[in-house]
Amino acid sequence: MSVEKNESQKINPQITEIEIGVRDLRNLKIYPLSVADQMAASDIITEAVQQFFNTKDVDNSVDLAAFFIGTIQKNLARVIGLVTDLKKGEIANLYKDITNAQMSKLLHTVYDINYACIADDLKNALSLLMGNVLPKIITALPSERPSAMSASDTGTGLTSFSGSHSEKEDTPLVN
Repeated sequence: MSVEKNESQKINPQITEIEIGVRDLRNLKIYPLSVADQMAASDIITEAVQQFFNTKDVDNSVDLAAFFIGTIQKNLARVIGLVTDLKKGEIANLYKDITNAQMSKLLHTVYDINYACIADDLKNALSLLMGNVLPKIITALPSERPSAMSASDTGTGLTSFSGSHSEKEDTPLVN
């Protein structure tokens, strides 16, 4: 019994199985990404976003949809290869044996296992920053601006005009 317990403790609890299949269901294991694989997946996403912003051909919603579908088709096999035991040929066959709803569940599972906790941590950190740290920084800043220096404070020797505004200078007009 202790041998079984030790072996079961070695299995990563983040490994998830989802059911896939168009006619006959089978289980597909989804593994968590290592940090290196997470960075590779993030690079795929970053590359796709950069391509999107560098593309001048996206003028309407049809072009936008075509761009995203092409990007997904180009990169989906790479992502699936990172999170499953499937080889390249098996990934091509996976497309024949998975529905859109099952693919959506696969992608949500990948997000939940690998990115949801990071997103939550970032959200909590920003909330903490905005709720606790930022108000303290703001209250620590001086509340009033220093007053502007007067002409006599500048050390330039200039003095303020103290004459009447009704006096006029006799200056010739230049045309």
